[in-house]
Amino acid sequence: MTIAGTPIHAYELDADSAARAAELAASELRRHGASDGLAGEIADGWVSVGDYLLMSPRTGGRILSSAIRRNIRYDDVPDDALAGYRRLYPTMVGRGDIYVGFIEAGLRQLKDGGVLGFICADRWMRSAYGGELRRMIGAAFGVEAVIEMHDAPAFENEVAAYPAVIVIRRARQGQALVASAGLQAGQSPGWAEAWPPR
Repeated sequence: MTIAGTPIHAYELDADSAARAAELAASELRRHGASDGLAGEIADGWVSVGDYLLMSPRTGGRILSSAIRRNIRYDDVPDDALAGYRRLYPTMVGRGDIYVGFIEAGLRQLKDGGVLGFICADRWMRSAYGGELRRMIGAAFGVEAVIEMHDAPAFENEVAAYPAVIVIRRARQGQALVASAGLQAGQSPGWAEAWPPR
């Protein structure tokens, strides 16, 4: 059980979903040999009810997992929460995408050489509201991969989210993989394109 000491942490806004996530983690730990008591204790320590965007500045560099279970409409974010996010994450400008804050939060927690992977809507890569995040990435990070999944079944339920997998490292920019995982999956012709897109 060497992973038991790994500082993993996940945040979930919904208490019932957090309890379910902790139970799934405990089940997996038991499957790998942990006793019932140890599995429950570890899993309960890994999953918290809370707002990742508000809690992440206080995590002390732990490995974090953050999932957005459904498409969050910008207009559905309460004004006080949005104001708090914008104070903490200056890349969240305009009528943007909530994922911008999640990506910035994750990037700020990376140590040198650390890697962030995300599957989320890719509109921030081209839209005006993503400009500050693209500048942040271009100044201090290297994009390792962008896999566009517009036509791929990326989620359990069909949503028009224009998803992409992004992998970003706190390191200088090197050659990046840019690919499509749609109906005709394969490497896109411009796989070594410069980052960030202008």
